[in-house]
Amino acid sequence: EMRAESGGYTFRIRVCKADGGIIPSNNYEKWFDYDKIKQGLCLRTRRDGDFFVIDAQGHRKKFNDFCKNEKIPEADRDGIVLLANDSSHIAWAVGYRISEDVKITEQTKRILQIKVSVEEDNGR
Repeated sequence: EMRAESGGYTFRIRVCKADGGIIPSNNYEKWFDYDKIKQGLCLRTRRDGDFFVIDAQGHRKKFNDFCKNEKIPEADRDGIVLLANDSSHIAWAVGYRISEDVKITEQTKRILQIKVSVEEDNGR
């Protein structure tokens, strides 16, 4: 288990065994199939070419197109924290969606669980 901070968020990260339990539906807690993550992940903001895998067939959607479809204001897009690999593959846009290719299935053996909390700003 470990902690990381980025963009005003605190991330609590742990790897655990899959137990077949129910996965909570929460924008700020996500569970990933740990064994499907082939490259290291980092927390960063968007870059040109960033994409999600949007279905089991491996089709992609550019992050910019996702933001347009979700009606995320242009001014807010640079502030979205991404969990991504060193290239352009986004595993999770924090507060939004995860990539289909890292979702948990019945074959999942190990889970990467990430809980995010927003840091309090004194005076706000």
